[in-house]
Amino acid sequence: MHERDQEPLAATTEDFFVFDYGRSVTTESLDYAFKLLRQRLQWRSRGGHPVPRVYDLRHTFSCRNLERWYAQGLDIDCHILALSTYLGHAKITDTYWYLTATPELLAKAAERLGQGQGGGL
Repeated sequence: MHERDQEPLAATTEDFFVFDYGRSVTTESLDYAFKLLRQRLQWRSRGGHPVPRVYDLRHTFSCRNLERWYAQGLDIDCHILALSTYLGHAKITDTYWYLTATPELLAKAAERLGQGQGGGL
């Protein structure tokens, strides 16, 4: 935020995310910027949607963190509250949904349950 506030026009807004010249981020401007990014990086959809979406980055971020925590042998229950808060979920069950979001996560959760390691799927 400190770097953003170095731009004189950006420092005049209370918005956290801004584009150049301090312009507020709108849904339309974010969609347009993401479209340009997709084209530049030549991203292709791997799911049931015609193109990758901003939401897909959020989903990938969540799943990769959970996969990493499993690989590190961490107690998911101790970390998922922070992830849930970060994602802005009102209910932690909305975050636990990610445990079944990919075959890899579902397999790791099942493996941990099979090992009888109690705390935190």
